[in-house]
Amino acid sequence: MKRTLYLLLFCTVLAITACMGIGNRTCKTDGKDSLYTWQYIMKIHMTEPELALALTDTAEWLGYINSDSANWIRGVVYYDPIKDYDRAADFCQQGLDRLKKEPRSALYLANLRLMASIHLTNQRYDKSLRCCTDGVRLAHEAGDALLEADFNFQAGSCMERMERSGGIELMIRSIEILQTKGDSKSLPRLSYYLGQKMRYLSNGEQYSEAAQTGQERLKVIERIKNECKG
Repeated sequence: MKRTLYLLLFCTVLAITACMGIGNRTCKTDGKDSLYTWQYIMKIHMTEPELALALTDTAEWLGYINSDSANWIRGVVYYDPIKDYDRAADFCQQGLDRLKKEPRSALYLANLRLMASIHLTNQRYDKSLRCCTDGVRLAHEAGDALLEADFNFQAGSCMERMERSGGIELMIRSIEILQTKGDSKSLPRLSYYLGQKMRYLSNGEQYSEAAQTGQERLKVIERIKNECKG
């Protein structure tokens, strides 16, 4: 579950950084395929994490990636695939501390999302929930519907794992945000969230609601087949 959610959320963060222009300065000598672009580094980070870290160090030194973006990349690489969660949290916290005056910025929200995932992986559900609660508010204020949905869903997941009431309602809110957005890019995430909602409902022996959610997911899967390429 964690790996699938990580991949979905990581795609969101890449989209955020691309849209907001976070990361590289223009590199006239290396061109768009430079080894020192964050796009290339993130392309290889799962299969060659040590190389990704080395390239990040060099890119920061050359000035192609700023320090805050470099630390976020390091946090992602240490989180997954290296799975050194303490190192990941250290880099993530550096970003949160340095960017605290810009809490609605894409990079602050990316660090907050990563920290929420680190706490969730370490089963520190209360800390993950606090990150998500802040994230929902900040993402809404920043006008980022996808990230707002992500924070809502993880908050609901934390509450379910802590056996608190209201977790399913937060998941439903997340799903409603994605349904309102309605574009094909959000469909894979919507399918995944419906599947997870169905699983939590089944665990709570709410089988009728789980079956209904499953039917909704089948419709989304059909849309994915028709509307999404690759």
